Amino acid sequence: QGVYGLDLISGSYEVSYLLEDSSIQGSQTLYVEYSDHKSVVIAASDVIADVSLTMRLDNTTFSGTVYGPDGSPKQAFVSLLVNGRYGQSVSFLTAATGQFSVEVQPGDYTMYVTRVQDKRVALSDVRFSRNTPLEQRIDLVDGKYLSGRVTAADVGIGISLTLTNGSKKLQTSSDSYGDFSALVPSMDYTVSASTSRTENGISISYSLSTKVSVRTTDVYVDLAMLRDTRRGVAVSWNENLTQTAAPGVKVTYVVTVTNTGNTEDTFTCSFSGSGFNVTFSPSQFTLDFGTNNKQVVVVEVVPGDEVAAGSTMVNCLVRSKIAGSTRADMNLYVNVAPSHSVRVYSLNGSAPVSSTSTVTSFELNNTGNVPDNFDLQVSNLPELAALGWTAEIVESANGTVVQNVSLPAFGTKTLYVRFTSTRTNAGPSAEASVLAVSRNHTGAAAYGNVPVMLPDLVIGAGDIDVERSDVSYEYDASRLYIDLILVVSLVSLVVTFFVLKRKKGLSRSGKK
Repeated sequence: QGVYGLDLISGSYEVSYLLEDSSIQGSQTLYVEYSDHKSVVIAASDVIADVSLTMRLDNTTFSGTVYGPDGSPKQAFVSLLVNGRYGQSVSFLTAATGQFSVEVQPGDYTMYVTRVQDKRVALSDVRFSRNTPLEQRIDLVDGKYLSGRVTAADVGIGISLTLTNGSKKLQTSSDSYGDFSALVPSMDYTVSASTSRTENGISISYSLSTKVSVRTTDVYVDLAMLRDTRRGVAVSWNENLTQTAAPGVKVTYVVTVTNTGNTEDTFTCSFSGSGFNVTFSPSQFTLDFGTNNKQVVVVEVVPGDEVAAGSTMVNCLVRSKIAGSTRADMNLYVNVAPSHSVRVYSLNGSAPVSSTSTVTSFELNNTGNVPDNFDLQVSNLPELAALGWTAEIVESANGTVVQNVSLPAFGTKTLYVRFTSTRTNAGPSAEASVLAVSRNHTGAAAYGNVPVMLPDLVIGAGDIDVERSDVSYEYDASRLYIDLILVVSLVSLVVTFFVLKRKKGLSRSGKK
């Protein structure tokens, strides 16, 4: 609570009050003292001595002498540049004899000492502890000028620069044209700086960090600060404006593309999905950043016949032409309207004739984009009867009769028409006209002609066996052997006849 009390004998007293503390000022923490002093006279009665402490910096004393390369004292300018959280930078000029004594905040510093008239310099680390005075000798060496020009976006810029060697950090600045110069000892330095500037209404960061070697001569460097370039893109559109379109019908969307980076970029638009025909206007464009960073793109979408009904995402992509990893999805939605259609076509495939019946396969295809249920029938039964046939639709070659089939969107099913002859000379070119009609949309119907498939050659029982694929045959080998023996015997008789005739003189030449 700050209350105190002392039992003292009568007399005159000098009372000192001291509190050591720290205080944060900006980015630095400083050592401070709170103090006061009072004269108090103690007599017959108690004395009340209230005090209000006054804050002051709790500095330490730094003293010493600056010497030139020849060992003689030299007047110089000393800068103590704070290197950490604690401390307060300070600069001063020594006496003509090189001597100095100053009050300095405890902390870590870079000590930079210059004597520009003869290019002498010293650069070193120094630490000051609280309540501990420090005395130090400073020796100057020959220095060199490290000069140059700092630019951002090819324009000179005034900025604070840091020259670093190990733990030693020297601060210097460039003027409004970007020019700077610092007298330094011969060693290697890392020159670093950072700043920001407003371009097209947004803040752009620039930075540099480069190594410079200073040895036997002055050094000049051009320092171009690097731009913190970021690329980005975003796409927006009003999903409440999702449109409905039947397959083959065009709908139009308006999309806004935003360059969210901080540099000009060229973007391309593309369709990355399937089932739709998508065009962009424009499909490629160059977009600025900042205040003029938006582009309106008109997207025309046509659903294909193979897209199922319902809300469907149209996957599109906007991508940087310069940096392909910079991209944004342009996912549009189209409510594809239901479409009913069907197709029937013959597969011209048949099975071997069984008794009086044969089957021919055909395919039923739901070409609509919604599940559907189809009624099936052979619609030309009278014409088939006149050719000597009856026909019915069956599920398989030997399956049951089918009158109705349910198919998913774009689904397909293989069925058969079973033909049965009603007479022995039934017409071989008969065709069943298969009709498929949607129960959900009577306007969706299709015909398909499925022909009766008969063998090309029919031979009864005997020496040749016939199968369909397409015709194969085989001989009765025993009969072939008998035929060969008879032929050989006949040839032998003919040869014997001519030999006997010649021996008996029966030829014309013999008569002569």
